[in-house]
Amino acid sequence: MDRLLSCGKRRQAMFSDGDMHFSLPVNDTQFLFGQSPQPATVDDSLRSHGPDDHLVLLIRGLRIWSRIHTWIAEGGRRQPGMTEPEQCPFNETSDWSKMKQDLIKWRGSQDALMKYPATKVSVHAQRGQAERFGYINLVYYVSLLFLCREFIPFSPVDEVIPRGPIEPPLLKARGPDSFWLQNVFDLYDAASQISSLLCDLEHVGCPLRTPFSGLCAFSSTLWSIYGAAFPNFMGFTPSQTSDADAQAERTMAVLVRIGKVWRLAEEWIDVLNTAKSIMTRVSEGRRVKKSRYDYPELEDSIHLAPLQGMPRQTFDRPAGLVSADDGSKLHQLVAGDAEQGVETEGLGFLEETSGSEFVGEDWWRLLSFCDDPHLLSTSMDNMGDENVA
Repeated sequence: MDRLLSCGKRRQAMFSDGDMHFSLPVNDTQFLFGQSPQPATVDDSLRSHGPDDHLVLLIRGLRIWSRIHTWIAEGGRRQPGMTEPEQCPFNETSDWSKMKQDLIKWRGSQDALMKYPATKVSVHAQRGQAERFGYINLVYYVSLLFLCREFIPFSPVDEVIPRGPIEPPLLKARGPDSFWLQNVFDLYDAASQISSLLCDLEHVGCPLRTPFSGLCAFSSTLWSIYGAAFPNFMGFTPSQTSDADAQAERTMAVLVRIGKVWRLAEEWIDVLNTAKSIMTRVSEGRRVKKSRYDYPELEDSIHLAPLQGMPRQTFDRPAGLVSADDGSKLHQLVAGDAEQGVETEGLGFLEETSGSEFVGEDWWRLLSFCDDPHLLSTSMDNMGDENVA
């Protein structure tokens, strides 16, 4: 529960792994028949775990997810020392590589019956275990997605093939091309599996309406939009590009339904609409800015600007924050397109603001989705009124 509470927010776990020492729970069969459990610890992974071991798998998986999420929330590849050769992701000595190996090891400990899409959701639904199956696989795919996205450029307009970060801080070693190609493949595959899994769960009448599934839907939709916007970089054919766009629409629809129960999904939906508008304009060559560093005021605001739903007085206004009159590139990007009559579907909040109001409020959200999609309100006021089973 502690690990799940941090999803989608900049909230560290209340208990560190070093403070927790406990044995894993018995599985369903051992409980029902009164069998003595096999001695096992959280780090024990010698045997394969099947449908009866869903709690064991979830506990282990959520520990790995928490490590990945915490690492990213603390800066990810932008943390001090992460550009050194030994910390480059393609080296086994790096923190990134160790987390991915732990994730793969956890996946390997799962019986084939627990792995989606090889095993269908409908099979587990017949046993009344579709939600368990869904959660275990969502934990795996969203963890993989978060790891892979750390090294994906914000706007690869001029990039022919993936080659790692193109924005500072740059890595001090390039790494093999095969690694970067595999990283992009894993990223989009994870997004696709999340989308299909959430839709399959709804199809069998077992929809997941939780903040965690909302984060998964948000992440999948974002990178489906990205794939459709930058097909050359992703290596997509026209057919694959069309599929990515359709996939984004399907997963967005899932997120909208989650938003009817949990209002925090409304923030994700706003960001996704904005992301699609910006990525479309960038990919079409309109007022192209290659990176988030073309907007220095935005860089300061990502961590300092007031978050929607949080008390305004909690955050100080950055000293170097510019107004719309100072001609920020971000303001020019949006305002310029508005003057030219460019369609900005999904940017409804822009119609309600003008002048410095746009810069002074939540304008940082326009690009923060790429670096910090988990920067959302932590207020319980965002919880929906409907009950969740």
